[in-house]
Amino acid sequence: MRVRESSQQTYASSLHRYIKFWRDVGGKHLSQILPPGTDSINTADVHLFLGWAMSRYKHNTILSTVSALINWHKDKGVTYDALTCASTRQMLNTIKAEQGPQGMPVGKTGMTKEVFRLVLGHLHNSGQLEPHMKSLFRRDATWMTLGFYGMLRRSEITAVQMQDIAVGQLNGQCFVELTIRRSKNDRRGEGAVVIITGLTRDGVRVAAREERLALCMETGACPSDPLFTTWDLDTYSLSSSPIRTPETLNKRLKSYLTSLKERYPDILVNPASYGMHSLRRSGVMAAWKAGVDVEKIKAHGRWKSDAIRAYMPGKPDT
Repeated sequence: MRVRESSQQTYASSLHRYIKFWRDVGGKHLSQILPPGTDSINTADVHLFLGWAMSRYKHNTILSTVSALINWHKDKGVTYDALTCASTRQMLNTIKAEQGPQGMPVGKTGMTKEVFRLVLGHLHNSGQLEPHMKSLFRRDATWMTLGFYGMLRRSEITAVQMQDIAVGQLNGQCFVELTIRRSKNDRRGEGAVVIITGLTRDGVRVAAREERLALCMETGACPSDPLFTTWDLDTYSLSSSPIRTPETLNKRLKSYLTSLKERYPDILVNPASYGMHSLRRSGVMAAWKAGVDVEKIKAHGRWKSDAIRAYMPGKPDT
């Protein structure tokens, strides 16, 4: 085996990334993704993966995937021209250039506070017009609000349990206390606590999301149950099943932005450019523009590197 023992895990993870794309997005079987025998991967397949990956993974992660595919070909003793040809190298160079010195994925945009408030307003109005789906809109308003002001990662949002969120008061000011049990960069599993003001400067009542908690308790939810559950189309109610993948909520956010775009054609929003991670990026942008110190933003969002600076366009307001 050409891959060293110490790199086996990285190799397997990188190879799985490519397989997962073609299995989940392209609908291919493993034999079509990694051809048996002396067949090699098609150049067009590689380019489609790169085009998809550039908005989701850092340049180094994409390079790791390409390296894994090259090693896979070497192990079979077949050529790997698709991975080293001029067109593939050009795509990799383009991705590196567009991601900039911080090497951050491109394509996922941060929304302004004004757009975010429009989304929340749209959810409120939708609940009034469609009362039978009010609990769904309330759920989505809750995870979006926590994601924006808590600068949460996608995995952190879907992992929140009932017992992880509490509302309290200090010196007459309401606040929300959110426990993060495990994060991407929390290798020891120590967890973290995020404090969010109950009423933001721009008038968003984060503490009002306790209505969602009350609704869950009414349905007999336990402290260890997930805060955000799936929507049951048969009963038009929230089920007790956890949300398995962030893509479920990604689609919800895109659908709301699409509705807003249809209603307000002049709004500078491209729904395809937004996802759950946009909320984390948006929270950083809002805090930065408000003049919050970079180190405080890093602490609030649990960053351990300066990669956060890729989310800080322009100069802060003074």
